[in-house]
Amino acid sequence: MTDAPETIRGRIEARSLGILNADAVGPARVAAYVDLGTPEDQRLPPMRMCTVLGVTMPLIHGVDAPHFAAALFQFLKAGRWA
Repeated sequence: MTDAPETIRGRIEARSLGILNADAVGPARVAAYVDLGTPEDQRLPPMRMCTVLGVTMPLIHGVDAPHFAAALFQFLKAGRWA
């Protein structure tokens, strides 16, 4: 479980858009680590995992494509089959 620090509660950084207002909710479970700095080059990538502060979770590399946000949202809702 994690929660936003008080200094940024109610804010979210939207890449290429700026700092946006957002409803603050939490604490929340961290479900995945998305590494936008590492591009995914495989059509069907292997299931990767990473451990952050003792918590093991899926590791997803970034995809520079219009569908990435929707695909990531679906992954968070229902998981991955293959």
